[in-house]
Amino acid sequence: MGKRFEHITSQRLTEVMKDMKFDTDQYAYLRNRSATDAIITVVEKIKRAVINGDKAGAVFYNFTDAFGSVNRNHLLIKLRHHFGITGRLLLHIYSFLHYRFARIKFNDVIGEWLQSLVGTSAGTSLGPLLFIIQIHDVPTCIKPKFADDLVSVAIGNDISDIESLLQSNTDLLLDWARKEHMTINPDKTKVMVFGANGVDVCVKANDVILESVKNYKYLGVILD
Repeated sequence: MGKRFEHITSQRLTEVMKDMKFDTDQYAYLRNRSATDAIITVVEKIKRAVINGDKAGAVFYNFTDAFGSVNRNHLLIKLRHHFGITGRLLLHIYSFLHYRFARIKFNDVIGEWLQSLVGTSAGTSLGPLLFIIQIHDVPTCIKPKFADDLVSVAIGNDISDIESLLQSNTDLLLDWARKEHMTINPDKTKVMVFGANGVDVCVKANDVILESVKNYKYLGVILD
């Protein structure tokens, strides 16, 4: 009964998002959008820059427990004030997010029930939709988005200008994350330069210098 009810709520929320032409930079969990679209958006932007004789830099961000760290109260406020969702649909989502419990079963051993106080609940059909609503208002310089796979791309002739822009974009995302009680993982966030062999840029996240890489697997495709 609960799963069926959740599915109906998900379908209703999807229609609301469709009517609002939800976040054109987000390519996950929505009809007629896909990982392929996100990959092409990144690759074509970089390719055009290199063909035109420019250089490109990209930061591939990684959150610590992205879905599991969403502040539910912040999310409900966004649903009400950013999307105008009220009435029964808002009450259904409130009910879905609150008074949730989980436990682990391993072979014949079953753990104790633990109350879930944060996050959009892994393994649900409604949870991913709520997550992309949660991150719809990240800084506009952070795009494209595929769920929690976020990218910032900078184009230019001067590598120092690219470095400065990537650092500025990263700082904006870090400020957003702090307000939302989410955390960027600097150890898994990578930076990459295209069109300038042997050149790296120095970008920091929370005073940690991000690792510069020569290839990166983005949504299943290796960029090099």
